[in-house]
Amino acid sequence: MEPKAINRENFFDLLWVNYTELIGEGYAEKPLEWVKLFRAENSNGAFEKYKEVNGLPVWEENYEGQPYNEVQRGEGYDITIVNHRFDQSYTITWEYLEDNKEKIMGGKGVSLVGATEMGRGCRVKQELTAAEIINKGFDNVGYDGVSLFSTAHPLAEGTMANTPATDGDKALTDANLKKAIQAAKGQVDNMGIKIQTKPNQMFVASDLYFTALTIINSALISGTNNNDKNVIGMVAPLEVHEMSYFDDGIWVLRDTSMRNLIFQWRSHPEFGYYNIQGTADYKVWGRARWGVGYIDWRGLYGAKIAA
Repeated sequence: MEPKAINRENFFDLLWVNYTELIGEGYAEKPLEWVKLFRAENSNGAFEKYKEVNGLPVWEENYEGQPYNEVQRGEGYDITIVNHRFDQSYTITWEYLEDNKEKIMGGKGVSLVGATEMGRGCRVKQELTAAEIINKGFDNVGYDGVSLFSTAHPLAEGTMANTPATDGDKALTDANLKKAIQAAKGQVDNMGIKIQTKPNQMFVASDLYFTALTIINSALISGTNNNDKNVIGMVAPLEVHEMSYFDDGIWVLRDTSMRNLIFQWRSHPEFGYYNIQGTADYKVWGRARWGVGYIDWRGLYGAKIAA
């Protein structure tokens, strides 16, 4: 079969394969960080509603011939995560294509302007929207009336913390990490029953990454002159992940068995183009819809070092 001639009308169509490959390169040039911290789910509408699960008391002993021990289950908080549209477009002129077509088709390092950047921009926006939940999680007002990381999450009776109460305990040190692990292990459901939280991941801002690795991987307790063995890995083996878009000074522990941070896809990224009516130019576009949020604070324990 004779190769298809390149002309004014079909040149962009022939380049589109090249363009989509470059989008993919920009999108995948760095692994997505949020996928380690958030649970990805699919959404079927403009938003998703969640109901906080209220706990029940532990079972009571019963005796022969007696009716079941009846308990009342209260309603939990209503939680909504809204999906948002994210997109981008720009124009590629015929003049640009005309002036560069031989170099593009000949593989001389000239590609369609903006292709890699468009893929990269989509990836980075996902990272930013996910990281915003954590960055604002120390002073936002969440579904239970307090921030994601709070010293006073309301329970049926009393409150519970998932962040240190004092600035001295927020610094990332061996001693403070042990306190945080112990505090996370003490988390309870709404009825005050322990839920056996066991942190197995640690997410840190870039400025704390080497500190975290030193604390976790040192043979002896870091930051001291004694010979005591570092036992953190025995008590709570932690995978350490650097989060490029966390604000400085943030570190978070997470139990991956618990459903809390949600990244919900309404529409995965897609890309396309069309000829601009009445011109020889083309409009390139990309679009997606997603929402991020949290439906529980349990399984998370975080700190933000005071500036």
